[in-house]
Amino acid sequence: MKDRISMSMQPWEGRDRLVAVDIETTGRRLPSLQDICKAPKGLRQPGIIIEIGCLEIVREGDTWTKARSWETRVNPDAPLHPDAIKVHGIRPADLKTAPRFPEVADALLAFLGEDLLVAHAYENEMDFLNYEFARCGRAA
Repeated sequence: MKDRISMSMQPWEGRDRLVAVDIETTGRRLPSLQDICKAPKGLRQPGIIIEIGCLEIVREGDTWTKARSWETRVNPDAPLHPDAIKVHGIRPADLKTAPRFPEVADALLAFLGEDLLVAHAYENEMDFLNYEFARCGRAA
């Protein structure tokens, strides 16, 4: 009986905070972790993430409510694919003064905390985040 109960639980049950994440990218292929490890030391990999948006969702009794948000543009130090610009509308000029990922990593981690992340394309979003953390030497 205990197994049935745990299998029927939703991942958000017993939690009071979720964080929705959305990421926009340069539109280029995400290198694998193996590609990153094989790259010569000091070689700058192509930029990937260009914008990160997070929305905190908190439980208030039996309902969920939008709370704080956190967002930033990210300078990828790389060109944007024209098809990507058509999707998100972010142009290279919009990113010239944006911080690079290592500069926003601590603030992003502080906002995310240890809470459950939700995203429309979760695997894709996590792959890009994991890649960026690996690029700045903070791979898990």
